Amino acid sequence: MAADNNMVLLKQIFIPMHEEGTNKRHGHWYLLVVHVRDRHAEILDSYPANGKTMSRIQAARLAMNMLDSVFVRDIAEDLNPHVSLGTLPFDMSSFGPIQRNTTDCGVFVIRNMQHYGTDWAAKIVSTSQKHNMVLECLLHQRNDVPDLVLECLLHQRNDVPDLHVKVDHALALWRGTVQGKPGHIASAVIDVSEDSNPSGTKPNQEKMVTPTVRMK
Repeated sequence: MAADNNMVLLKQIFIPMHEEGTNKRHGHWYLLVVHVRDRHAEILDSYPANGKTMSRIQAARLAMNMLDSVFVRDIAEDLNPHVSLGTLPFDMSSFGPIQRNTTDCGVFVIRNMQHYGTDWAAKIVSTSQKHNMVLECLLHQRNDVPDLVLECLLHQRNDVPDLHVKVDHALALWRGTVQGKPGHIASAVIDVSEDSNPSGTKPNQEKMVTPTVRMK
């Protein structure tokens, strides 16, 4: 978002998308890029899988609809002609650089945001690069929870709560659904999962992919 919250100055919105894996493990990250100024969207998917393209586009479309709700006033005031982010067409010309294994999707999402539009993936993503990336994210001035991230990275004990559990609790505090002091929550990612029988859906209709905020 532009520094003064003026959408006229906004070029892109980056949204990390998460697709839940089998038994809620081994999920997949990919990046949704909404080009506000150029009026289109694209998905940078470093591990495209057969049969997953349309479900990922559907999840991205729902996330874009959520943006319309979040920025409804800004869109009405700043964008001319007024647009609906949820109806922007997808540019399917490129799905971005492809990873060489099944585990680096998160690395590719981060690097695609940091170096969007460059050929950063021409070099092999090494272990040392991954370590440096962790340090960059941990020490970045916009990281509001460095101690929490460091604790989860350093502790290998079974009694350490899962990061999502802590984040969910922080979200509950922020929303006022549990007692405690509300806090500022820095960023958001969208976690998507399939609902096998959404309300009002007929048996022969496609399954809906429902996004839920995991961090905010």
